[in-house]
Amino acid sequence: MRNCHVQPYIPDLDGCELISYSHGSNQMDPFAFRIVRDGDNRLDQAIKIYPKIGSILSKKPILVNCYPATLSKFPGTITIDTYLRKQNFSRALLLGHASDRPTIIIGQPFPVLDFFLSHLNQRLEIQKKILIVLGGYWCPGGLDQTILDLLINHAEAVEIFHAYGVAEVNYACLLGQRDPADSRILYQCVLQDVNPIIEKGRLVLEYTDVNGFLSNFDTEDSAEAHEGNFIIAPSRHRVPENVVAEISSWNSQLWHRYTGYLKLNNDYKSMIIQLRPGLTPNTDREMDFFEFCKLYGMSWSDKPCYCLY
Repeated sequence: MRNCHVQPYIPDLDGCELISYSHGSNQMDPFAFRIVRDGDNRLDQAIKIYPKIGSILSKKPILVNCYPATLSKFPGTITIDTYLRKQNFSRALLLGHASDRPTIIIGQPFPVLDFFLSHLNQRLEIQKKILIVLGGYWCPGGLDQTILDLLINHAEAVEIFHAYGVAEVNYACLLGQRDPADSRILYQCVLQDVNPIIEKGRLVLEYTDVNGFLSNFDTEDSAEAHEGNFIIAPSRHRVPENVVAEISSWNSQLWHRYTGYLKLNNDYKSMIIQLRPGLTPNTDREMDFFEFCKLYGMSWSDKPCYCLY
């Protein structure tokens, strides 16, 4: 979804042991990779900014990775890769429950919600303390509330955070929660070697590249400062305004019905919305799950594409 970021030099690959390309990206830039490093103090930094995280993680947690990419080593956690399989997600939650360990779930919004729906529809057990960190692409507030509604009768403590990063720089450079007053996410930087700045209304990340040089990456997303926080809005060429308005209007009932994936028609206004498996369309703009996959392509590992090109 982001433009190729072609480096003007060849990185020093001799210093790399493991690099990762995102499975959710179709770009072909060979330098748009993430260097997988030993764990940093990002979790500790997050706890300093958001003490409520520490209250949930009262003992060594199980971390359930629902991303379609290798992110990092996570010191102080027991990390489980799901490989975006619902069965692995459920097994990880059952392990957290059976071992009585707080559970951290990290992943992209749409599959995480779908996995929770599948898990709870099977009446499977779940841990009582859950920390959810969503990232990868724009997430509407109604999805957060749907997850909270799902877990309200199953967990004692649930917190949802949102991470912001780019593959060319690092994952989870900023971390934030929604402002209860207006549902906007208030981000703060949790990565010491990244400096977010705002230039002409757009978010730019200053960072040290693989060769040790200071670089800037223009995210193309809009940003504004607000009481020491960053408020970030997706670039309109990736998420058009009518798509934001449509998906932001969905309540929990509709999120139980829709996957979040949709296709804009050629008029840029009307759209086709994908249903969850097993549901029947009620209107012309709703489409069967598998028919949508057949016509437009869809995978939980793919970032939603709301543009015509």
